[in-house]
Amino acid sequence: MLKRFDNFSTERVSESKADGMVTKITPKVRNKANKDLREVLKKTYFSSIPLDEIFDVLNSNGLVALQEDNTEWSGILCGTNSRMDLPLADITTKRQVNDIDTYVPMDNTSLVVTWCLVSKNYEVIAYVG
Repeated sequence: MLKRFDNFSTERVSESKADGMVTKITPKVRNKANKDLREVLKKTYFSSIPLDEIFDVLNSNGLVALQEDNTEWSGILCGTNSRMDLPLADITTKRQVNDIDTYVPMDNTSLVVTWCLVSKNYEVIAYVG
């Protein structure tokens, strides 16, 4: 179940510019998200890549992973050994553009997820960089 925590937004949003909002993650939020990710991934080996759990951690820290069009990420992961980097946004920057929810990406962070299939199980590492 996803939870929304709006009380983190003042810690993440660092500045605004006339040409648009610029958001940055603070060390406090990054450290908390990484601590929570380590807890979720401490098992290390999984029968599938635990994306729901990873995204739950992001959401509980007021973050959302984005696609190239700045909408919330959705998709599948392929391959036995790979890496993905996803831009992150503060969940409070959600805006409607042509009836589609979009977010303002943070310019100093991303979610990094790597996985490797080892003996029918995935070794998964994820962190907020």
